[in-house]
Amino acid sequence: MKKLKTMTLVILLIGMFLATTIPSFAVQNLNHNAVLLTTGSFEGNLGPRPHGNKTVGTFSGTYEVRARGGRFTGDWDLSFQNKSASGTMKGVFARHFIFGRITVAETNKRAPIVGFLRANNETIVGRVMAPLGPALYFWGSYT
Repeated sequence: MKKLKTMTLVILLIGMFLATTIPSFAVQNLNHNAVLLTTGSFEGNLGPRPHGNKTVGTFSGTYEVRARGGRFTGDWDLSFQNKSASGTMKGVFARHFIFGRITVAETNKRAPIVGFLRANNETIVGRVMAPLGPALYFWGSYT
């Protein structure tokens, strides 16, 4: 079982690498201007469907964008079927991917997370997965 999990993670990472390295047929602007450091905050909801009626949690935090990506830190809360959990999250994002770690406050357990992100016009939408629990969609706003 452990070997199967390892193989699945390796295949997932190779697939993400290949998807980002395939060249685009669009003309690319190679004007490399200096990218200024940007900071801000974000907040949103978690649920089994994006923008759905069923919301199982919330998240909020701060982020910092650098030249090739950024990093984030924040808090999350889940409440579903008379069970609740909360904790912290931190990690990095680059292009459309998220890599990080969540910590569950009640048990002080840590778990890695990987996900997909789309940010557009001060809104964010994505999906995040961890070894524990279901893969949840998230949506919200950033400033």
